[in-house]
Amino acid sequence: MCDPKLDDKSPIYIETVKKGSDGIYSHHVYKKKGLLGEGAFAKVYKVVCANVATKEKQTYALKEISKSKITSNIRLQRIRREIKIQKKLHHRHVLSLVDSFSNELNHYLVLPLCTASLGTVLRSRPHKSLCEISMKKIMFQIVLALRFLHHNLVLHRDLKPDNILLDNNYSVKVADFGLSTILSHKNDTRSSQVGTANYMSRELVRKEKYSFPTDIWSLGCIIYSSLYGQTPFQSSDKQTTYKRIEEVDYDFPLDHKFMVSKDARKMISALLHPIPEKRPTSYELCSHAFFRYHEGERVQKMTCKCE
Repeated sequence: MCDPKLDDKSPIYIETVKKGSDGIYSHHVYKKKGLLGEGAFAKVYKVVCANVATKEKQTYALKEISKSKITSNIRLQRIRREIKIQKKLHHRHVLSLVDSFSNELNHYLVLPLCTASLGTVLRSRPHKSLCEISMKKIMFQIVLALRFLHHNLVLHRDLKPDNILLDNNYSVKVADFGLSTILSHKNDTRSSQVGTANYMSRELVRKEKYSFPTDIWSLGCIIYSSLYGQTPFQSSDKQTTYKRIEEVDYDFPLDHKFMVSKDARKMISALLHPIPEKRPTSYELCSHAFFRYHEGERVQKMTCKCE
């Protein structure tokens, strides 16, 4: 949902003049139409972009990152890395970067507008869950996105339902690369502890070196939460969540309202394997029997809009 209320301290209009590779200048004005969401350092607005010369107008999402809140070089490096990653990613299931620019107050990322996420869809449902058919369609598209990202040596590191954007046909765009990183080679690793607690991998929580399997673990958590309406290691506080992740302490609810197949439970268990090397890769998942489409199965409709 788009909140029509805007922050009075934030300018309604943002103007840009850029020189293109052909030497021709372009002049655009972005008008904020409503607040889509916000975090500790950034806000995302629905905007209308007007080309001053042609009068053409288009609607986008504008991520506004406050320079005053970026108080460390690490955070600045993450912003630059996010822009670098988004510029190099071109895939039908990855949210692309339309443009980026800065002024004296903020850094800006211009992105395609999509007003629904898997998170908002799940929260809108009575049991906060999807049927298995719908889940499979969404997850297979995430797998395709992960295969592309991992092929390009990109670790997402913050996969969760709120970062999976959807349209009304359940077409997926993986978004938000603010915590992502680019590896130097396929055997490269990272060790910094970043991400969202409920979706962090066991090796990440244990502050061990990690690589592509950490995203696969997060996918397992997303599948679980999409089917059961809660995350597998959900607890009242972060430290208990971390402890449960370390111990791989989760179970499958037997509540009759969750019609979850044995195959789905086996898939979740494989993705949440405590040993990273024993989890299936994104390449292996692309051809896995679990994601085969069965003709005649109907995917649930949903009400949301992606432009």
